[in-house]
Amino acid sequence: MDLIMTWVVFVGLATVLFYSSKKEQPAHAEAAHRDGKVLPRNRVARMFATYTALDWGLFLGAVCFLIAAIVGTVAALF
Repeated sequence: MDLIMTWVVFVGLATVLFYSSKKEQPAHAEAAHRDGKVLPRNRVARMFATYTALDWGLFLGAVCFLIAAIVGTVAALF
């Protein structure tokens, strides 16, 4: 049951991150700057550049739950 809950929490956090990163994208490319700096052209770099402290916390939490879920799955299989 703990393993299932770990996977569910990871999927939930990943969904929230995906939704929030899509919501925060600028409507026009020329308006793509934050705090007076032009954002990078790379989509992944742009996504990480626009992260707030809450987004970083959710990202780190999702990574921790992903690692815990993978370790728990490997332990359950062997």
